[in-house]
Amino acid sequence: MINPKKDRLIYSDILTPPYGFEIEKVITTTYSLDVAALVSCMIPLAFSSDVSNKIFKNKVSTFTALRNLSKKMIVFCDPGQIKELKGLNKDFAILLENMIIPVNLPKDKNGDYPAFHPKMWLLQFVDEEGNHKYRFIAMSRNISYDRCYDVTIVLESSDNHQKTRRTKPVIEFLEYLEKQINTKEFARLKIQKDLIEELRNELIDERICFSLADYKFEDDDFDIYPLFDEAHRKLLKNDLFSTRKLEEKEKYDDMFVMSPFLDESRLKEIKDCVKKDHKIKLITRQLALNSLDPELNKFYDCYVLNDVVVLGAEFSQDDTDEALSDEDKTDELHDIHAKIYLTQQQKRSDLYLGSVNTTYSAFNRNVELMVRVGTKKKYLNVEDFFKEINPEENQLFEKTEIQTNQSEENGKEKEIENLVKILTHIPASAVVEKENDKYSIVISLSSLPAIPENTKVYLSPFAFNGTPQEISETIIYKDLSLDSISEFYKLKAECTEADETLCLERIVKIPTQKIPYEERDSAIVNSLIKDKDTFAEYVTLLLSKDCLATQTELESFKESNTKWNISNVQTPLYEMLLKASVENPEAVKLLESDLKLITNKEIVSDEFRNMYKQFLEAIGDK
Repeated sequence: MINPKKDRLIYSDILTPPYGFEIEKVITTTYSLDVAALVSCMIPLAFSSDVSNKIFKNKVSTFTALRNLSKKMIVFCDPGQIKELKGLNKDFAILLENMIIPVNLPKDKNGDYPAFHPKMWLLQFVDEEGNHKYRFIAMSRNISYDRCYDVTIVLESSDNHQKTRRTKPVIEFLEYLEKQINTKEFARLKIQKDLIEELRNELIDERICFSLADYKFEDDDFDIYPLFDEAHRKLLKNDLFSTRKLEEKEKYDDMFVMSPFLDESRLKEIKDCVKKDHKIKLITRQLALNSLDPELNKFYDCYVLNDVVVLGAEFSQDDTDEALSDEDKTDELHDIHAKIYLTQQQKRSDLYLGSVNTTYSAFNRNVELMVRVGTKKKYLNVEDFFKEINPEENQLFEKTEIQTNQSEENGKEKEIENLVKILTHIPASAVVEKENDKYSIVISLSSLPAIPENTKVYLSPFAFNGTPQEISETIIYKDLSLDSISEFYKLKAECTEADETLCLERIVKIPTQKIPYEERDSAIVNSLIKDKDTFAEYVTLLLSKDCLATQTELESFKESNTKWNISNVQTPLYEMLLKASVENPEAVKLLESDLKLITNKEIVSDEFRNMYKQFLEAIGDK
């Protein structure tokens, strides 16, 4: 569950469609979003199979995956947590702008911005007969490449359609997410809004139920808690903390907690749920213990990752407002990121896992998601569970204690993080104007926060390679190329003190009017599909029913032939279209939009366009 050498979480393993099925719809939520990691997730979804690193690096394969999923997938994330691109073609990111939906939550009663923090995937698969299967995944992992210790749970759709009440929270969460799609400012998002509404209705009409494929857990002994309003937050708190107000003999016999972030109020509430003769096992990060009251040592046995284990991997401290994002540090360590609560009472155990940290904000302010699964004590109990994740012969975690209150020495980092959070919530807009063969963008912000001393903030178009301008209520960029225009912008906060410079970069999405989308997309597609062989390879992959086998064949042939030409190994395009018209008509239809974007007649001839038009007419409404 938590050992990276033995049980490492690989997205492709849990996202790959079942045999005989392909992806139909995808809804996913995350706090932080690494767009390169998102693209890596999309390839096994699009190809309906696990894939090799060679295919990940192939631009045509990546482009094929993006086009396959462009109208099938939606990603919701926190508005200030789209990470700077590193090593990914920016053209690919621009092509994803309709798919990525930042969720701007309003200020709470204290004047603070809650975090959009759930980690969830809902997948709909379809076979050739039109039958559906569904998969619900809850996890603590963001869509990122970090190597922290995480946890996940996978629920598959069941043939039992009698117990749909467990699915109701999922349907309610989809309804909430649909309301976060702003079609007034982003008019092109109507397709995404329709997609999520259709998926919600299909879950209802098909009476979908989920179950755990594990004999230790009963099929219907689970609950899903999407924490997007007070009613759903109350359900989780009532269930998890149900013993807090009971008599001593009715409290939990034992409890285990794993959380990277803590606060005293929540820890005190948890200790009141457990019998006084039991100390709660708590696994956390060392930093989380620094600001706690040492009196809590009476109620908790605290563990942190062994110093020998915490070496060499990127450390992603990118969680709720109690945490900072340290991805910009180049020489950091990994640590735990899992959120687990295991309660034990008489002969019963309940395991809660998902995105909820042991903090007030997580339970009361943020949008989160948790899953509870219940079982018998003989299958799951605190003592055996702890031994499993921390075996005596190879202890990952070492015991420690809460010391005298210590303040974290990260005040300036916290200040910049909060500044970026405020900036990403300020209403903004932009307008594009054409000037001869170039373009200009005017960015307008409704207001500006106070900028701390020694700090500068820059805002620039996402694909802009020049010197960025300092932020102001009106920013103008001129002489831009067509392929550098998008709804994405780069926000950079930089603080210099003494000889040290602290920098935080994020990608933000701003409603931008008058973008020539078709011409822009055409410029991007033409830069990717740049010759006949690339076009033929793309069409071959797009129309193939077995993209993985096709791409593997192409890669193998390229490696063994210096004078590679796709026509040497592939069926002529006419025959491919003929076969796909029968076996994969939706892929044939998908090609239509791309043919409109490819303008070079040396790549796509009029003869091919006319032939394709005939196939399209023959398919009709098939």
